[in-house]
Amino acid sequence: MNKESLNLKDYLLLLIILIIFVAMSLVYEFNQNFSYDQIQMLLKGFHASFNNEYLPFGNEASSMGNVPGMLSSWLVGFPLELYIGLESIIAFQLFFRVLAILIFANALSLLFSRSVVMLGTFLFALGPWYLYHTMIYNPAFIHFGSAITLNCLIRLRYDKKSKGFSLGRVFSSIFLVLSVGFILQLHYSWTVMAAVCGIMWLRRDIKISYLGVFIGLAIFALSMVPYVQEVMVNKSLLTNPEAYAQDRYIGYGLTHVYPIFKGILYWLRFGSLLITNKAIFPSPYGEELSTLWTALSYLWVGVAYLIGIATVLFSAYSNYFAIYRFRLGNSSEKFQFIRGLTISSILAVVLASAASPVTLNFWQISVVLPLALMPVLALISVRQQFSKLYFVVALFFFVVANPIAAMSSDKFYYKNDLHAGLYQTCLMGFNKDQCTPYAKSLTEEKRQAIESQYPQPVQSMIDRVIKGLIPTYEENAKQQSVINTQINSISADPNAKSTKAQAQDGAASAGAAQAAPELAVPERAQPAMAAPAIAVPASAPTVDVPKANAPISGAIGGSGNEGGAPVNAIQGEIIIDNKGGGNGSSGELIIQ
Repeated sequence: MNKESLNLKDYLLLLIILIIFVAMSLVYEFNQNFSYDQIQMLLKGFHASFNNEYLPFGNEASSMGNVPGMLSSWLVGFPLELYIGLESIIAFQLFFRVLAILIFANALSLLFSRSVVMLGTFLFALGPWYLYHTMIYNPAFIHFGSAITLNCLIRLRYDKKSKGFSLGRVFSSIFLVLSVGFILQLHYSWTVMAAVCGIMWLRRDIKISYLGVFIGLAIFALSMVPYVQEVMVNKSLLTNPEAYAQDRYIGYGLTHVYPIFKGILYWLRFGSLLITNKAIFPSPYGEELSTLWTALSYLWVGVAYLIGIATVLFSAYSNYFAIYRFRLGNSSEKFQFIRGLTISSILAVVLASAASPVTLNFWQISVVLPLALMPVLALISVRQQFSKLYFVVALFFFVVANPIAAMSSDKFYYKNDLHAGLYQTCLMGFNKDQCTPYAKSLTEEKRQAIESQYPQPVQSMIDRVIKGLIPTYEENAKQQSVINTQINSISADPNAKSTKAQAQDGAASAGAAQAAPELAVPERAQPAMAAPAIAVPASAPTVDVPKANAPISGAIGGSGNEGGAPVNAIQGEIIIDNKGGGNGSSGELIIQ
C-alpha cells in the first residue's frame, strides 16, 4: 500500500478542520436536550466524583440490561475529579472526539493521497452524522474506538506479508482488541466491530498476532472483574424490566427481515449526506414561525433530501465499485484491503441487524461510520473528477445542516440551559451542598426554582441508576398501573390545578414551593415513545414546579441507545410515566 506523507499545508488544513469542529461541537453541546441517557452518565460521574468510586456497570440498554464495565462512570467522573464543573466534562469528551478525528486521518494517510485524506477528514469531522452525537452520552465516545479499530486493521494488513515475529503486529493486535473492548463498555454495537474484525481475519485480509490478541484479552478481562463481581450479587443488571423488552429476543431482526434492510441502508447512508431526519427537520418547539421561515424550512428539507438521495446512490455505487472492481490480482494492495473491509462490514451489519433484539436506529449502529466512508473515498481516489464536486456539495450541506441541527432539531434547541440541566440532574441523586458548585453560573431565581423542584434526592433514581437495583417486570407493571390511575384521575378532572406539593416519606421524586404556578412545557417535548420508569411512591404521584422567568420544562425520556423515564406535563403538573419502549424514544428534559 502506498503511503503519501502530509506536508505543512495539509497539517494547517487539518488544524482548521479541528478548530471548526470544536467550535461547532460547543454549539451542539450547550444546546442539547437532556434525556435519560445523559442523566445516567452524569449521575454515575457525580457519584464517582463525590465518593471516589467508579460504578462497574454502565447505562441501561434498550433490551439487553446494563452495559458492562466502569467506563461510563470514568468518562464523566475522572474529569470532575480534575476540575469540578461542566467545562471539564465537555473538554474531556472533545479530547476523545478530536483524537478520533486524528486517528481516522492517520488511517487514511496509510491508504490515500493527501487530497483524499483531507477530503475524508473533512467529511468525517464536520459531517452531521458525527457532530449530531455531540452530547453527554455514551455513543459520543464510540467513534474513538472504531477509529482505532480501522487504524489497526490497516496496519495488520501492512504486516500480512511479514514473516516471523513482528512487534508492530503485536501492538496492533493488542490495540485492536482493546478498541473493541472500549466500545463494549459503552454500547452493545461493539458486536458489529468484533464481527468486522473476525470476518476480515477469516477472509485472511489481515494477519493478527495471537500473542497480541491474548495480551489484549487479558487486559480487557482485568477491567471486567468488578462488573462480574457486581453481577454475581445483582442479577437485575442483565435484564430490562420494560414491557416492550419482554417481547424482544436475540434474532428479532432475522425473523422480521425489515431490520436487516434498514441496517444495510444505514451502512450506505453513513457514507453519504442522507443524514437522520432528526437533524434535517427544523423543530420550532411550539414557536410560531413566519410564512417566510416556514417556506424556507420546506425548501431546505427538499434540498437536503435531494442531496441526500444523490449521495446515497453515489455511496451505493462506491460499494459496488469496491466489491466488484477491486478484485484480487486486478487492483493494488490498498484497494484489495478496502474490498475486504467493505465486504466484511456489510456482512457484519447484516449479522448485527439480524441478531439484534430491536430494530436498529442510527445511533445504535453509527459505530461503523469511519468504515462506511472508505469505499466512497476509494472511488473518489480513482475518479478524481468527483473530488471537487463532492467537496463543494458537502461544504454547502454542512454549512446549512449543522446550524439547523445544533440549534433547532429533535435533540438540540438554542434556548436550552446546559448548566441548569447539569444542576438539576445532580439534585436528582445528591444533596444541595454537594451540587452547589454546579450552580455557580445560574441566576438566583433559576437556582431556587430547580431546588424547589428537587428539595431532596430522588431515591428511586439513586436505586436504579447508581445502585443498579433495576425493578422486575412485574414491579414495573404494578407501578405503571398506579401511575396510569393517577394520570386518568387528573385528566378526568377539568378543574385539576397545581398549587403546591410537598416531598413525602423521604422518597418523593421532587417537591415544590407554596403557591407554585403552572409549568410551561413546549408541545414538542411530549415523548412519542417512553422508556424505563422511575419508581414513584403512590403517595406522591405529582410534582408542582414553581414559575421562573426561564421556566424548566419538558420530559425526561430516552433519546439515545437507552430508554428514558419521560415526565409528562398535565395541567401544570409533572407525572412520572413510562408508556412505550426505550429503543428510540424521543422524550427529553428541556431546560430553558
